[in-house]
Amino acid sequence: MTVSLLVKNLSKHFDHTNFFIDDISFSCEKGQIVGLIGENGAGKTTILNAIAGLDEETHDIWFNQTQVDDNFLKTKIGLLPERLNLYDYLSIKENIQFVSRVRNLKLKQEKLDILLKKLNLYDYYDTSIRNLSKGMRKKFEFIVTIIHSPDLLLLDEPFDGLDPKQMIVMKEILNELSISGKTILISSHAISIVKDISSKILFINNGKLKHEINITAEHTVQDLENLFYD
Repeated sequence: MTVSLLVKNLSKHFDHTNFFIDDISFSCEKGQIVGLIGENGAGKTTILNAIAGLDEETHDIWFNQTQVDDNFLKTKIGLLPERLNLYDYLSIKENIQFVSRVRNLKLKQEKLDILLKKLNLYDYYDTSIRNLSKGMRKKFEFIVTIIHSPDLLLLDEPFDGLDPKQMIVMKEILNELSISGKTILISSHAISIVKDISSKILFINNGKLKHEINITAEHTVQDLENLFYD
């Protein structure tokens, strides 16, 4: 398989002696789903932001053999933060229209409708964002994240607020994106869900990469939980 994302010796520090992210290195293959597991404050979000190029510093991070820096084409990346900035007083439809204009996108309404229906948002097309439930907002944020068809998806807690049925739908969509060649890095607390769709899991603890596990059929959720609490 072809390595698409390469992170080499990623470090972030508060000062010259105290590190928040300490010398983390890993790689992701094209079309691979990789889970990023860790407690709150472990450094998962900082890692995602650095990969997305949101950091003021330049790191040794490469995507498709191009370094992620100020000149990197950000349209290749889709970042779903813990909460995406949207215009809450606008409807789903109006937010999509705004995003399309800003990004100069030519959306195919048929494909958008299919995605809205899959995520049970089609009937809320004219509903303002502020009137959506937490789970519905998260699903719409996901749509906004992938609407420009990025090659690399960085998803921070994409299952947050979703009911079990919608979690299954989300996993199906992520698997479809993976099959199409998208590289996906998922930060989540939900070990069982991440195990179901990931071929590799990175365990982050206190800013360090504690374990890197290639998932096999023999791995159980209990095995992974033991590593999480190790």
